[in-house]
Amino acid sequence: MSSFFEDAVTAVMNGNFDQFDKLQKDQAENSKKERRRAQEARERLAGCAARLAESDDGRALLDWIAERTLRRVTFLVMPGMPADQVALMGAKREGANELAFEIARLVAEGRGETLLPRT
Repeated sequence: MSSFFEDAVTAVMNGNFDQFDKLQKDQAENSKKERRRAQEARERLAGCAARLAESDDGRALLDWIAERTLRRVTFLVMPGMPADQVALMGAKREGANELAFEIARLVAEGRGETLLPRT
């Protein structure tokens, strides 16, 4: 057993939870910092996506992505194919759709807008 673990077990057996309280406090602080970093990274990425969408090249690219994903039928009828294979194809298409929608959501966020959830 590691020294830290042995010390922690001994402290708990003696009714001392100070190490665990400190560990919990440290984890909460680290979690808060990580959420802040993730939010800042998301905001930066959303700004990049919005600027890209304002250019002719960006609009063309985003339109191409939408045509190949969100504007197509997700589940195709495939007579004669087993249901699991049809479902697998549908899951693959839905994965592509989710990525395309997330890009659209980033563009909206970068513009200060909110994109309604997909239904």
